[in-house]
Amino acid sequence: DLNEALAVSRRQEGSPDPSDPTPSMFGGKQFFAERSGNVFNLGGSSALLSMDAINEALVTLDEKYGSNKGRRIITSIRGKQIMNRLAHPSRYQFGLNSKDIDFRTDRILTDVGEYALEYDRSIPEGEIYIDDPKAEEYAEFEGLGWRQKDVPTKGDYTWRGISGTFTYRPGRYQGTAIIKGFSTDPSDYPQWGQPA
Repeated sequence: DLNEALAVSRRQEGSPDPSDPTPSMFGGKQFFAERSGNVFNLGGSSALLSMDAINEALVTLDEKYGSNKGRRIITSIRGKQIMNRLAHPSRYQFGLNSKDIDFRTDRILTDVGEYALEYDRSIPEGEIYIDDPKAEEYAEFEGLGWRQKDVPTKGDYTWRGISGTFTYRPGRYQGTAIIKGFSTDPSDYPQWGQPA
């Protein structure tokens, strides 16, 4: 749950009303990427993701923020699979150079920098985030870090609960971005062994 909140939660004020309590939520990657204003919408579920679209987003971030831009591209496993497929035709053109076939694309080199390419199961399909993991911080509110508490039970045993009040600080969030609005169907993209 925490991992998912870090990825896609939007900041919201909670309500302590005992009849309908709502927990507060801190903003995650999605919240800060949208707040940065760097939203690259490719047009909807019929639009295809391309390396050109990703490169355009990276160049735009470099023009606006220079060294304060994100350094990592992170997406869902399907998003990573699509990006892997975008690299396959060019790999196939070069031919196999060993008995191994590598389906991974883990690094993208551009004129504006080198980017790690990763996936996280908490990222929604059809969304790609550009962020800087080195600038992220998971921090406790003052005096509200991890603490233990005995929880009442109805038996001859004790449960101990552990809780804490934390927030997520992305650091340099202005240089983060989100790319969305593209087909998430892998069959819409190149297949291994098919020329570009």
